[in-house]
Amino acid sequence: MTPESKKRFTWTLAVLALGVVVAALAARPLMRAYREHNARQDVAQARVFLGEKDYEAALEAAHRAYVADPLNPDVVRTVAMIYNDIDPVKAEEFWAEAFELSGDNNDLGNWVSAALKAGDFETAREQLEVMKARGLEDSAWLFYNGQVLLHDQDVNGALVEARKALALKPTDERVHFFFVRLTQLSPDEALRKEGMDYLWRLARQRDTLGLRALRNLAEYTTNTDAERLEIIRLLKEHPQVTREDRLLALRLGYQLPGANAEANLEQAERFFDLSSPLDLVELGRWLNLQGRYEQTLALIPSDMAFARKDLFLVRLDALAQLGRWEEIGEIIQRPHAPLDEFLKFLFLSRVYFETGKLAEAEITWDRAVLEASREVDKLWYLVKYARQLNFNAEAIKALWRLADYPAQKRQAYAQLLVLYQLGHDTAGMLRVLDRMLVSYPDNFSVLNDWAYINLLRNQRVPEALRAAQRVLRESTQPFLAHYVTLALAYYRTGDFKQALDTLQPLQINWAEAPAKWRVVFAAILRANGRFSDAALMLSGVHAEDLLPEELALVRAGGSAS
Repeated sequence: MTPESKKRFTWTLAVLALGVVVAALAARPLMRAYREHNARQDVAQARVFLGEKDYEAALEAAHRAYVADPLNPDVVRTVAMIYNDIDPVKAEEFWAEAFELSGDNNDLGNWVSAALKAGDFETAREQLEVMKARGLEDSAWLFYNGQVLLHDQDVNGALVEARKALALKPTDERVHFFFVRLTQLSPDEALRKEGMDYLWRLARQRDTLGLRALRNLAEYTTNTDAERLEIIRLLKEHPQVTREDRLLALRLGYQLPGANAEANLEQAERFFDLSSPLDLVELGRWLNLQGRYEQTLALIPSDMAFARKDLFLVRLDALAQLGRWEEIGEIIQRPHAPLDEFLKFLFLSRVYFETGKLAEAEITWDRAVLEASREVDKLWYLVKYARQLNFNAEAIKALWRLADYPAQKRQAYAQLLVLYQLGHDTAGMLRVLDRMLVSYPDNFSVLNDWAYINLLRNQRVPEALRAAQRVLRESTQPFLAHYVTLALAYYRTGDFKQALDTLQPLQINWAEAPAKWRVVFAAILRANGRFSDAALMLSGVHAEDLLPEELALVRAGGSAS
């Protein structure tokens, strides 16, 4: 090749290379635009599926959109909306992500709402402060703050927030039912009557709110037969009544004296297509809820149940409610039983437990946990199943597994605290709080609880005192719990006067405060020589409401009934 040819060849290669680079650079925005276009289409499709309550299809479409365009707030928002209905823990995660991307106030409010549904009150408390700083103290803020106050056992404070929210926005349906719920938690009989009268007034409205009020009323076990008849009448006459509402009326009919079970079943069957397996599943579940288990077994015979997992589970539920455990054990171990290994071990563990084979029950439960250990949804199912049966030790095992997953640990910790508290196990509570403090060192709710439990156990007192002082010094909205913890810290250090000075100036109706805080105050009053005031503070405090260490404070300051 001549020098001139080489030169021309080199130039040709350079031009081609430049063309490739230019084409690649041009293609990148085109590819990005293509992905964003597909993501928008998937989001639109996901929202259609969500409107139809087809959550599986909605999640599939939303997942495609998220993979294609994960930094688009509208995409993340759509994923969060889907999880709102099926998994509050995941909903909280995606609403937090949406707010981080958008900074939008609506995303912030939805994040708080999801956190409350997930039981993550610490995050809810933190983000309520953010809402407040943004000037968003509207009816939604009051409603959310009321839920936090209720979690803190401040029913009166929650009632104040609910009344304010109703005055600000009487069209917010959530607030109406929150207000009624709070009235029924009050020891004041007049307030409870006010709440029920209010709910009955709502129930007589012929609109969506009235229908929701009727559904709400139907769940009260204190209804008289006359009230059940009135609810049935109002349901039948309501212009927006659905199939579920007609079934609700039938369920109330089952509770009336002289109810005709066969006639009720015939009426219920009219609302279903008995040739449809999905309708059979729904009818079977409804019958089980009414306690009509024999009718469920007649509706879904054994050979039909073995054809589909959902029918099989409905029949198993009826057998379990009838206590036919030996039969269940034989059925689920048949070769063609439509159960995966996880459910098989879970149900078999229950069979062993109910038939007194406790060692086999524990071994089989552990196998179910092992089968579920790599799938978060199955672990949460284990927790729910165990808690429904009051198998708290088994629930705790699954929750500690969940705590190893970064996205699940906050909710797992919250439930662990509840279970350890139910078991009066402050060592277990402290084990959780130690882990939480590592993960959330600046969360004042966690820090305060960590200090309180340490102080109850009379350990790490200097560190707990510093923590309590920091919480009260740096918190923008100190709660009564913070003052009580600091007062307990001074009490443990022997500074009884400072402990008294921490609580005495507070404008609190102590007769309505949680028992555990009254116990702390009573111990402090007694340490300051105010024995009669301490005895009065303990009036109405019951030993079963207290942790062992709180009960020890009672013994130091008086007696609990």
